[in-house]
Amino acid sequence: MKIQYTTIDSLVAAGIELLIVTSFVLACVLSLVIAIKGIRAYRESRDRGIAWLTAGIVLLGGGALGVSFSLASLGTIPHWIVITGANLVRLAGVVIIIVTIYEL
Repeated sequence: MKIQYTTIDSLVAAGIELLIVTSFVLACVLSLVIAIKGIRAYRESRDRGIAWLTAGIVLLGGGALGVSFSLASLGTIPHWIVITGANLVRLAGVVIIIVTIYEL
């Protein structure tokens, strides 16, 4: 199936879709990099605070995007549930980070 764009509006829409997909992939990759660095730092120091901080950051980044993408790809779930699920994952990440910071 070949995608053809004939108007400027459809080219702009294609560019926006490409930007969305690219930003999603980039956020997931950066979240994975943070997770790897956090795990390495935890292995060296055995500080649980680093592990929890890493988990919170991953939930804020790739976790929320992954939940949003997974729920949206099902197609039968209402949009408000997708947004609420992603926001709850972000909230969990923020709470974990705040608790970790104030316990240190």
